[in-house]
Amino acid sequence: MGKTPAAPAPVWTIPKRGPVGGQWWTGAFLAVCDSTLDRGRMIRGATYARAGNVKSVEVGHGYVDAQVKGSRRKPYETSLIWQPWSGEPLRRLEHSLAQHRAVLAALLTGELPQAFDGLVQAAGLSLMPIAVGQSRYARQLDIDFDCSCPDYGYPCKHGAALLLAFLHRTNAEPRLLLTLRGLAPEQVALAGPSRQAPAMPTGRFYQAGDGLRSLSLAVTRPANPAAILGGLGPLTLQVGRQSATTALIAAYDILSASAVVCNRDLIGQSDALD
Repeated sequence: MGKTPAAPAPVWTIPKRGPVGGQWWTGAFLAVCDSTLDRGRMIRGATYARAGNVKSVEVGHGYVDAQVKGSRRKPYETSLIWQPWSGEPLRRLEHSLAQHRAVLAALLTGELPQAFDGLVQAAGLSLMPIAVGQSRYARQLDIDFDCSCPDYGYPCKHGAALLLAFLHRTNAEPRLLLTLRGLAPEQVALAGPSRQAPAMPTGRFYQAGDGLRSLSLAVTRPANPAAILGGLGPLTLQVGRQSATTALIAAYDILSASAVVCNRDLIGQSDALD
């Protein structure tokens, strides 16, 4: 028997038309790039990315690696390198997230609320690249590019293609940006009591408190109901002819829709009592 052909490497692209951005973080990121990076190389990189030349992408703490095809037949080994958050600033951010559970919950479900950027800045960190110079060939941002091509520009066309393809991908998968920066929300959620808010006295557990009526909640359906299940890994259980993951995604979607309706009804009842 012949060998089963290998599956083609996943391709990361950008839209044929329209902006690469779409979310608040991609827009802010691109604004920094547009004001500092070589426009000609960024345009050429966009051409490569639109053509599907960015393949075999791997994202880790502080790096994005890929194969990027240029004008030659063999693709180049291209990397985006960005020093991940670490040390005391990262600990401050993790502690802050433990106190802001709504923001942490959003990160765990695959969202990236703008309030998160405020916590990042308060910890002395930056979610966006920082300009460090103006030379055409020297590093202009606190991001490095490495490529096997002979172009020494900053970035080269292949580095620009990888950057744009990565940013566009984060529109649907913002968790990739957190991975690149070195933040793991799951670890914050599972951390010990030292990072969490003080526990309430057990005797007051069922007491709502005077502030309940003034509490304002924005209940919305998650952008990606499957995101939180992704952290569990593949589930081998079956529900009828469906996988357990597929069944749970459908159930979560129904529960999310019901929560939105219940919240709207509760707000209406509260307004009627006032």
